[in-house]
Amino acid sequence: LLLALSNMAAAVDIPAIIARVAERKQEWASLPASSKLQFLTQIRDNLERELESWVDLAARGHGYDPANPAHGHLVSEVTLKGPAMFGMWLNTTISTYESLASEGRPPTSFSTRTTPAGTAAVTVFPISIKDKIFAGGMRGELYIEGGKAEQYSLADLPPGLAAVLCAGNFDAPTDILHVMFNQNQVCVCKTNPVNCHSAPAIARILAPLIDASYLSIVSGGIDVGKALLADAHVDRLLMTGAARSYDAILWGAPSEQAANKAAGKKQFTKEFEAELGSVNPYIICPGVWSDSELEAHAHQLVSMKMMNNGHICASPQIVITCKQWPQREAFLRRVRELLGQYPGTRPFYPNCDKSYAEQIQHLPDAAGAVCTNPKLFEGQQHPLFATDLPKDHFMTRNEAFCPVLGEVPLDTPATAEAFIPTAVTYANTTCWGSLTGTLIVDPRTIKRNKDVVDRAVDDMKFGAVSVNYGAMNSVIFGALPWGAYPRHTPEDVQSGIGKIGNNFHFKNVTKSVVWGPFTHPAQAKVPSDPPARLKRDTIFARYAAFPTAFRLMRLLSVVVTGL
Repeated sequence: LLLALSNMAAAVDIPAIIARVAERKQEWASLPASSKLQFLTQIRDNLERELESWVDLAARGHGYDPANPAHGHLVSEVTLKGPAMFGMWLNTTISTYESLASEGRPPTSFSTRTTPAGTAAVTVFPISIKDKIFAGGMRGELYIEGGKAEQYSLADLPPGLAAVLCAGNFDAPTDILHVMFNQNQVCVCKTNPVNCHSAPAIARILAPLIDASYLSIVSGGIDVGKALLADAHVDRLLMTGAARSYDAILWGAPSEQAANKAAGKKQFTKEFEAELGSVNPYIICPGVWSDSELEAHAHQLVSMKMMNNGHICASPQIVITCKQWPQREAFLRRVRELLGQYPGTRPFYPNCDKSYAEQIQHLPDAAGAVCTNPKLFEGQQHPLFATDLPKDHFMTRNEAFCPVLGEVPLDTPATAEAFIPTAVTYANTTCWGSLTGTLIVDPRTIKRNKDVVDRAVDDMKFGAVSVNYGAMNSVIFGALPWGAYPRHTPEDVQSGIGKIGNNFHFKNVTKSVVWGPFTHPAQAKVPSDPPARLKRDTIFARYAAFPTAFRLMRLLSVVVTGL
């Protein structure tokens, strides 16, 4: 453990740390699956023990007070994007390694279908009985290029050392799991200064890997990042962040980037994967909705937007509606009301005030777009909701990364057949990036227009697609891939290149698709009782960390009854 904590060192120690981990890359690559499984189960035990400490450190680092009931919804967010998410990924990885240890291959009992476009769609969630109960009607699929579902072998992957530059908006070390257990490489991970507060707890959780020198966690600023990039022992780089950061790393200073891109002059030639931001579309298909259905989906959209103060690369930003939908105004009105009711959030991400101000400057009626929600923090950013925006508005091309939401109505007949293909084409061609895309369509419309919906899902060029389930939540499922749709280049990187996840090791995955019920008891809602929200999500995190039948029953009880 002392080694784990001492590895968070100054830049002068970085070369020695890298060299020590690099010495173990061949050993790690050839380590039997049974030995790696032991590391994973030790990590799970550590997660159980450190869960509360992790949440406390992360919450206080973001300026939240775990003892203040008014901050309950914010501590809940920290719980979800940290230990709950990590636990979900960890246990999927454990399932894979249990199969590798006993059968010599990853799990293979998956159902596969062929989509209208000829794509192989493999159902990877739910698999077990517990999964099916937990899923509540959800289904997660991988869409695979070429129409044939095949899994790769870890033995075919070369040994290597990956440098990971971690995200600042969430701290679940899922990228470490991916590098080490999906790509068979050792890792040096640099924490983001925004999230470094929780690093001691994470280091204690991952101590078995760190103590064996297969992993090192370091902290610091730009100098540490540069040391990682320049070191000859580092074979590849993986980052989570913004496109401008990627460009600065790969193409140099802003004043040099255009010339360097034109000349193909990169700052380094190592493999460079990145999960970056996006202007994420949220398509609302016209239909005849009941009052309770409209209410449920207004809550879901607002909850997705406001989580983490909008500091999420997958946060919905452009709501695409049908101008002729009779319930459009009622839906937009309820979204606006709920944004104004959302409990206070704290803007903690650097420069989000500049992005917020820039978005305001491009609104024709900025004052009318402000939804004044209860104030909880100094400098709080009240949500902006701008409706009836033109198709080419600034907001469609510039990621806000803060509580900014816009609506673009498309003037089509209020039918699925007319609206959905138009909306998908608009989302693919106008919204900057390709990280996530959500399609909301009621079951009665799906029943009458199944071919239209299936074709639309095929055609959506986003790394994570969801039907009736906020696509940003797909990231919690380690069996699904996470990252941009494969249509970007280093010269125009947008949402990034490469994916993490895909813990069952399928080849040639282009995107994930989650199909959800139109409404369900666990659907995201605007928190009216922050302490109750924290109670529920803590129970979920405990289940995610160690998914026993008893914990599943406890989770179902709190979701359904609140008790």
